[in-house]
Amino acid sequence: MGPTLTLISLENGRRLAAYAQHSWDGSSSYIKGDKNVLYSFNYKKYRTSSYRPQNGQYSNMGYGPTFGGGHDFCMYADMTRVAYCNSNSFSGPASAANVCGGGRNMKVKHLEVYALGEARRHPIHAKPV
Repeated sequence: MGPTLTLISLENGRRLAAYAQHSWDGSSSYIKGDKNVLYSFNYKKYRTSSYRPQNGQYSNMGYGPTFGGGHDFCMYADMTRVAYCNSNSFSGPASAANVCGGGRNMKVKHLEVYALGEARRHPIHAKPV
């Protein structure tokens, strides 16, 4: 499939984007990548996987989009809640609190996932919750 962009609005008022550099392959392992990004629309700040690229993405069929070793950002598989938002492997001007309010088990208000690539500029998952 290629890279994806996930846009998320949380019930706590945070709005964020999560860019995955590589396809999600369901391998239950980390996917190396130094261009994964977590971005806060509220604070206009970001965190990237360039600090620890070996933990750029975590691909597991039991999870939703998951980034970073120690899960800097992790969604439940049903994509209705953000399971974790931590500061472990990603770095940048934004803190975990800037990106999604920090903490655990944050409810998703709206979510859209886009496949990015030459012929793919359409949502592959959109879900008002």
